[in-house]
Amino acid sequence: GPLQTAKGAEEYLQVMQAWGANLPQRLEQLEVSDVKTFQLQPGRDRGKWQYTFVAALPPSARTRGLPEDFVVLPGEKCRVQTSVMADLDL
Repeated sequence: GPLQTAKGAEEYLQVMQAWGANLPQRLEQLEVSDVKTFQLQPGRDRGKWQYTFVAALPPSARTRGLPEDFVVLPGEKCRVQTSVMADLDL
């Protein structure tokens, strides 16, 4: 899940391999972009990236009102973009 904890290189690799296999199967048209990594302090790094994917338009979206420039894709779907950040203690 989003609050995943992994200790040690082997466990970290297992988690990342599982995410690498599962996310593309679960998220339609998944794209990863804007990947950045930097050192926070010695022994601690941070990674940031963005996911973009297609998802079903939530049923309540139309009743709440959609923004004027909002694009609804065929099949009542929309493009979702979210940012993710992970801190790694090395």
